[in-house]
Amino acid sequence: MLTIRDAQTEALRRHAIVDFQKQLRGRVAELAPNFTAEQVEAQVARGMALAAEFHLSREIDVARFVEIVLVHLGGFKEQPLPKPALSILYGYKVDPEVKLRRFREWCEETARR
Repeated sequence: MLTIRDAQTEALRRHAIVDFQKQLRGRVAELAPNFTAEQVEAQVARGMALAAEFHLSREIDVARFVEIVLVHLGGFKEQPLPKPALSILYGYKVDPEVKLRRFREWCEETARR
């Protein structure tokens, strides 16, 4: 029988996070070609931190969240996201796909005004 110790599990988890961050940096650089490497890194770090705060834990959800912010809001800024966006993203017990769809729709609606 194979036994995976906590330290091994943690090492695998860290490795998966590092791989995901690398993929996300590539996607951010693709979406924002004018960003420097430092800006890309900052966008990834800020996006991952906020995604966790909004209970977005799956890689696909984190990537969609970062992409929506980059495409529709021009990236993560120093100031917090607008209050209407926060109320959508903090939605308690709302499925992440629904939450992100509502957030994207809010961004698109805001851009039309």
